[in-house]
Amino acid sequence: MIMSSDVLLPPTEVDRLKALPRRDATRILTLLERLREDPYPAGVHRVRGVDGLWIARVDRYRIAYTVRPEEHQVVIVRLSRETDAASSESIQ
Repeated sequence: MIMSSDVLLPPTEVDRLKALPRRDATRILTLLERLREDPYPAGVHRVRGVDGLWIARVDRYRIAYTVRPEEHQVVIVRLSRETDAASSESIQ
């Protein structure tokens, strides 16, 4: 039986999401809903060298997140544009 998880977004990431164009925000919200049911869907990958950090991709955006299986939580760490994903401040 698959248990649904809570998806947690820190206030800073909520603000980032609100600032996106509606089309992009809608697509990211669709992914976040998918993560509630399956935190490891096809197409996501682990970040090498960072224990427990996963990256999902939606068009030109990257969603970094961790999973707390015992608590049934998916915690969004950072939403960033692909061009920002390589910068040192993107995922810290």
